[in-house]
Amino acid sequence: MNFTPEQLTEALAARQVSSECARCSTPEAFDVVEGVVYVEVKGGQNIPHAALSCRRCGHLELHALSALGLDS
Repeated sequence: MNFTPEQLTEALAARQVSSECARCSTPEAFDVVEGVVYVEVKGGQNIPHAALSCRRCGHLELHALSALGLDS
């Protein structure tokens, strides 16, 4: 599962996702964390996510790659 930071940024922008941090309100605050985070759902299914980290406060956001069309 490969995606670039630019692909993630474009997919979020196309869905009008705010780039302001939900915790500290810093605009344009997020960096894409390299790699994929797998969230295990009860029953054993693992859902791949992209992670974003706020440069100011460290808040993490996860976005399901399948919902963004980046899961292939």
